[in-house]
Amino acid sequence: MMIAADAARIYIGRGFAPLPIPCKSKNPGREGWQHLRMVDADISCYFDGRQENIGLLCGEPSGGLVDVDCDAPEAIRVASAFLPTTNMRHGRDGKPDSHYWYRVDPVPPQIVRYKDSDGTTLIELRSTGGQTLVPPSVHPCGEPLVWEDDGEPGLVGSDVLQNAVASIAAASLVVRHWPDGSRHDTALALVGTLLRHGWTEEESVRFVRVVCECAGDEETQARLKNVGTTRERLVKGRKATGIPTLRRLLGDDVVNRVIEWLHITKSVEADPNGGADIWIPTADPWPAPLADAAYYGLAGEIVRAIEPQSEADPVAILVQLLVLVGNCIGRTPYFAVEADRHHTNLNVVTVGETSGGRKGVALNRARQPLALVDGAWEAQRVKGGLSSAEGLIWQVRDAIYKWEKGKDGGDPVAVMTDPGATDKRFVATETEFASVLRQFQRDGNTLSNLIRDAFDRGTLETLVKNNPAKATGAHISISGHITKDELLRYLDSTEAANGLGNRIAWLCVRRSKELPDGGEAIDLTPFTRWLDDALHTARTIGEMHRDEEARALWHREYGRLTEGKPGLLGAMVARAAPIVLRLSMIYALLDGSAVIRAPHLEAALAIWAYAEASARWIFGDTLGDPVADEILRALRAAPSGLTRTEIYSSLFGRNQSAARIGRGLASLVEKSLTRWEREETGGRPGERWFAVCRGGA
Repeated sequence: MMIAADAARIYIGRGFAPLPIPCKSKNPGREGWQHLRMVDADISCYFDGRQENIGLLCGEPSGGLVDVDCDAPEAIRVASAFLPTTNMRHGRDGKPDSHYWYRVDPVPPQIVRYKDSDGTTLIELRSTGGQTLVPPSVHPCGEPLVWEDDGEPGLVGSDVLQNAVASIAAASLVVRHWPDGSRHDTALALVGTLLRHGWTEEESVRFVRVVCECAGDEETQARLKNVGTTRERLVKGRKATGIPTLRRLLGDDVVNRVIEWLHITKSVEADPNGGADIWIPTADPWPAPLADAAYYGLAGEIVRAIEPQSEADPVAILVQLLVLVGNCIGRTPYFAVEADRHHTNLNVVTVGETSGGRKGVALNRARQPLALVDGAWEAQRVKGGLSSAEGLIWQVRDAIYKWEKGKDGGDPVAVMTDPGATDKRFVATETEFASVLRQFQRDGNTLSNLIRDAFDRGTLETLVKNNPAKATGAHISISGHITKDELLRYLDSTEAANGLGNRIAWLCVRRSKELPDGGEAIDLTPFTRWLDDALHTARTIGEMHRDEEARALWHREYGRLTEGKPGLLGAMVARAAPIVLRLSMIYALLDGSAVIRAPHLEAALAIWAYAEASARWIFGDTLGDPVADEILRALRAAPSGLTRTEIYSSLFGRNQSAARIGRGLASLVEKSLTRWEREETGGRPGERWFAVCRGGA
């Protein structure tokens, strides 16, 4: 039987990057494994000839080698119907042909994992930052891994492979939830959904066949006939069931994931009368799963321990934990950027589709490990505190003095009337962040300005005469939650433009699984010594810097982080660079390091990629101009367009001036979101306005 050392030599010869892994384990068990690049001369240093496991680094380290890991039985069954041909596959007795290998150009930028609503992983596209256990290893269950085909990996484009994996995820999810009854109605609704959103008849037939056959549906052929008949109904302009019926039969969560993974979003539907394309006004897709690189180090280990026993989104647990750690560390570590010093205070607001997004659970879970190592801070310095500017200053106030007359008419003396806050660290938690945004709309409210100052400088004061409180050296972080509808309703365009919105990272979250009896208790004591040591070390660190590898990565990413983007989305992500910097500082400090290394920056970039995708889901094409945004919504709902008169009279009820509407239309034209045509009316020519489809004309 081949041993790991011999396999490593073969893998290196093929241009792959092998990785030593302990026997009967899948975890490398060593820090910095992502950066190991072994050559023949190194093999004896990492493999001693005994029974050991071996993995391959995915993505860039192995020349673009990417692993498609079919985890669920349903994914294994449907995979071959969607994946391109490859001559490199492996598995084990319990899961044969569960790993398909490809060389991909360009290399997918991150690991993508698709899960069912109960947390079951269906399939994973494993690229740079990930590793896969390979033969001749022994799986932790005791089964040896074997090559089903040990030839060359298939050559494929990144988009092709990512779309194939998404199709497998969607098909396997539908198979898992294919009903015992109502199969005919479910198949009709599935077909209607696919055909309405740009799928060809051939593509729809393949998808439905795979689902029905893998679900063991005995009437597969009858289901396939539905494709042709449904297509005829749509072409003739007759009704056909679709997403609403599918939601009723499979449930909202399943359907939401399917339409997200199949990119049933911004698309056009053929007019059955042969006219122009019709805009289907649907939202940007929910962000792809957070890349594994974000779960680096201690923070990732803690989240992985908590996640199986919590309904909270692991994204929410992770970012809340980083916010808390960054605040608990305090203001001693800093990173100098020109004349500014950046510290580890962060503002994060999680955004749910509905109010039922387990909004308080993630924060409470993230507080648990901090309570074990710094109970006084966790109990006294993490609480609600964004009701007013004065209230926020009071939490971190300096000592307050007032002048009193000296004795016997002597010079005035300063007398302390309040000793001030002895701890300038403070985390303002707001599970109803909409109430904070409503505060900003009140005349004279200065809380917005104060939050900006807290992020930038740590020096806070107001101009209120009867409130002498001032704060210097304040270390304030924010942890909040809001729904998408509330955020769009209450975030004034002024707050976005003046920089409050982009000093907050907005991240989409939703319930990860259902735990009717709640999760079990989690023993976090294995992490407390590690966390306690990291916090104490961090407080002894002053100026931080990047090593050469991280510096090169920062230079490559800096242009993308600082480039401008249009509309409200652009305003909300304009401070990507400082947020990524602060996240990378926290990851480094959790490693007890004053030096930001590549894994720390990669973790921070992964979180920001998710945050930016979240902002795109939340804000989309919104411009932040309520008049322009309302016009755009109306035009997208009117395939035949609206005249300027209809916009003025019907849409706004003559409550907006013609000049104001004109500015809104001009803004939409500038962003290529609308177009207009001259319309002959028998008198003075009119204008008819149309929404421009983002996917085409």
